[in-house]
Amino acid sequence: MQTEHKTKLKRGTRREDGLLFVKYHSNGSEYWMNDFEFAAMIENERKNRLRRKAELSVYESNYRSANREKINRDHALWRKKNAGKVAAVRAMQRARKKGATPIGDGAHEAKAIYETAKRISNCLGVEHHVDHIVPLAKGGAHHISNLRVLPAKWNLRKSDKLSFKLPACYETRAFGIDEDKTTVTACGRGE
Repeated sequence: MQTEHKTKLKRGTRREDGLLFVKYHSNGSEYWMNDFEFAAMIENERKNRLRRKAELSVYESNYRSANREKINRDHALWRKKNAGKVAAVRAMQRARKKGATPIGDGAHEAKAIYETAKRISNCLGVEHHVDHIVPLAKGGAHHISNLRVLPAKWNLRKSDKLSFKLPACYETRAFGIDEDKTTVTACGRGE
């Protein structure tokens, strides 16, 4: 005995007699409508979606008003736990304003650099920033090839200058890592 393979119909499929498919009933039978009924059903669903969206918006607004302090506290806690992500997103926003956003997978790699800067700051006890080697203000890209970690003191001194002499150990692309990525050097605790 050979069974016939029947493909499931999609909503709105038109059959030979002009009726449109709506859905399958729980018993497996098909439900069909004419054009006028189908259009009325679609319009009714659209109105219901808009009504539910408005009701949800009112509910969310009321919830936010009633729980403002809790929401702020939760957001502050999340930002503290995810400081690297927050810094990366803010840098991306600044870069987007200047039209210097990362290409391809660079965004993910850039986030890793911001998280590294936070870890270095926590380990050494000296604040570190992610520096754009060619500043965004001077046309540099917000891309991993243009980022490095520097002590905040040096990054703030450098500002948006193109020609600024850093101590030799900071001249590599990433903090304390030579270009061959085998030797780690240090300039002390952020000096």
